[in-house]
Amino acid sequence: MKSLFIFLPFLLLGGPTIDFEEKKHDFGSKVAKSKVEFAFEFTNKGDAPLVIHSHETSCHCTSACYSKAPIMPLQKGTVVVKYDATKVGAFYRKVTLYTNAGKETLTIKGEIVKGNGKVNPITGE
Repeated sequence: MKSLFIFLPFLLLGGPTIDFEEKKHDFGSKVAKSKVEFAFEFTNKGDAPLVIHSHETSCHCTSACYSKAPIMPLQKGTVVVKYDATKVGAFYRKVTLYTNAGKETLTIKGEIVKGNGKVNPITGE
């Protein structure tokens, strides 16, 4: 009878669980005005549907797209994070997701360079 009381709390803690394959992505160097986006893949490893309610970004130059539909247990989903690559220089941005499984933070970083990816040290072009 004692063992039933030991396992009972674990049975009550069910629900959705979001498990990302990776939570950070480094783009390296990307040419200005090029497509800078990454699909973060996750699995609902819980026993109830997972819902992403909302998100916040650390800058208006970053956006996130994801399904508003519930992700069923053991199903996969993606969060596509896009960066507006119009400014030259290094960047580090965060996307915070608010779900019924808690809060998760994804990060992207990289460097935006001019032209063909090579910057002339004399002219800056």
